[in-house]
Amino acid sequence: MNTFPCTVCGACCKSINGIKELQNFNKNGICVHLKEDNTCAIYDTRPMICKIDEIYQKYFSQYYKKNDFYNENIKICNELQKKFKLNKKFRIKLIKEI
Repeated sequence: MNTFPCTVCGACCKSINGIKELQNFNKNGICVHLKEDNTCAIYDTRPMICKIDEIYQKYFSQYYKKNDFYNENIKICNELQKKFKLNKKFRIKLIKEI
């Protein structure tokens, strides 16, 4: 897998309270750049913390296998989806080790 399997559910963008790097984007816990279709209005220039693949390469690749890093993020993503009672079609399956 080359990129994180995001399903564009918007759950992470609706859960930014307490994230220091996103304090200027925070409006009642929701990113001000989240559009109604759950896409990002500033996708190409979004902060590093919103870029799972780049975060992995820059900070975590020396500590985790990519699939393991993705799986930890998938677990969090799926929990946020449950919190917001999102349709199960947005759930991401854990990546099996090859």
